[in-house]
Amino acid sequence: MADYQAIPKKNKWYHSPIVLMIIAVVCFFFASNMIGLVRKNKDTHVLKEQTSRELEELTARQQRLEEDIASLKSDRGQEEVIRENFQVTKEGEGVVVIINDESKTEPAEKKSKPFYLKIIPKKEEPEF
Repeated sequence: MADYQAIPKKNKWYHSPIVLMIIAVVCFFFASNMIGLVRKNKDTHVLKEQTSRELEELTARQQRLEEDIASLKSDRGQEEVIRENFQVTKEGEGVVVIINDESKTEPAEKKSKPFYLKIIPKKEEPEF
C-alpha cells in the first residue's frame, strides 16, 4: 500500500515564479524589438521606393540635358536657341502678321431668353 501512496514532488527551479517572470520580461523585450524592426523595415521600403523614383527622374533629366547639349553643338540648335531667347531675325527675313477678318467670322450665338420671359413680356421702363 505504501507503494501506491503519492510521492511528494519537488518543484523544479524553472517552475519558480521568479524564473517565469524573468522569462516573461525577456519575451516582452524581444517582442518590442521585433515590432521596432518591422517599423524600420517598412520605413526603409518606402524610402527605397522614393529613391528609385528620384533616380528615374534624374536619369530622364540627364538624357534631356545630353540631348540639349548635343543640339547646342550644331549650328541649327544654336540658331534656334538664339531666336527663342533674343527674338532676332536674319538679314532678308521678314515678319508675317495674320489678321482675322471679322466680317467672315460667324456671329456669336444669340442668347436665348429664359422661358418665363418668353411667356410674360417684360415691362418697358418709362422714358423721362
